[in-house]
Amino acid sequence: NITKLYILSAVHGLILFLPIIVLFWQDNGLSLQQVFLLQGLFSLSLLTWEIPSGYLSDQWGRKRTIIAGSILLLLGFLLYTFAGSFWEFAVAELFLSTGLSFHSGTIDALAYDTLIALKEEKSYRRIVGHQYFVRFSAEAIGGIIGGLLATVLHSFRAPVWATLLPFSIGLIVSIMLEEPKRHKLQETRHIHALWNICKQTFAHNIALRSMILATGVIAAMSFAHFWLTQPYQVDVEIPLI
Repeated sequence: NITKLYILSAVHGLILFLPIIVLFWQDNGLSLQQVFLLQGLFSLSLLTWEIPSGYLSDQWGRKRTIIAGSILLLLGFLLYTFAGSFWEFAVAELFLSTGLSFHSGTIDALAYDTLIALKEEKSYRRIVGHQYFVRFSAEAIGGIIGGLLATVLHSFRAPVWATLLPFSIGLIVSIMLEEPKRHKLQETRHIHALWNICKQTFAHNIALRSMILATGVIAAMSFAHFWLTQPYQVDVEIPLI
């Protein structure tokens, strides 16, 4: 399981058109304002699904949730290969954000469940650290590959098509995962349980609320910088390669 989760971490880093995604949107007629609206929609959808997807993971099972997320991610990227307008991209982003929220936390939880079954839970932080190392290494390599594809083939859409390959592999790996035995939630009043989780998270737990707020502020600044970087680099005439 741990090796398969490393592969999934690598897949998450291989969004090959990410380094030229703003240029790709602009090439399809989107303004920079629409780019930010698109990402606002993505983030809002991700936020909406984050807690329900975690609850679903506990209730439905880690493996099923990860498979569902892998299917949604693959469908989202498949839609991207044909999309050419703001609303078509918006639908694709909804698939991607939902799929990502299904993976978010669930992959870490499956790693922890697996380590508990192996009586190696003390290795959890090291394993998660390795997962992030694999993901960011894949992201660095994927960025170079995506830029090369866009440059050599003179097409911003070429890296979009290429992204289907790693995420198809990700779906296959998801199906091959094994669900360790664990205690499952017996809750049947799902809406009531979700409400209690949200209330505890945002109203009663000051430390958790503060961490969420701090992370949100940092993420907002980082992403605003990220979406502006690509058009800025074009303005200062940095070659695409």
